[in-house]
Amino acid sequence: MHFLEDYVRSGKQDFLNREIRRDRRLQLPDFKDNLETRLILLRRRLEEKAGPIVLQRVDRGRLRLTLAGRPDIEVIEA
Repeated sequence: MHFLEDYVRSGKQDFLNREIRRDRRLQLPDFKDNLETRLILLRRRLEEKAGPIVLQRVDRGRLRLTLAGRPDIEVIEA
């Protein structure tokens, strides 16, 4: 959701692990956690679903969000 929101707001497609870790909206712990592992699992899940959202590893510590079309985000509170 974080990547999609940034894409819709600013058109941003490239993300660095460092900036993801520092983004307070994600509420990640200050110490080194398993962010890289989480990102790998997210990429695999997106690949398995073969949907319009692709998260590619471009370089070490760098990801690129690729979309087929423009996302329409709707948040439903439970």
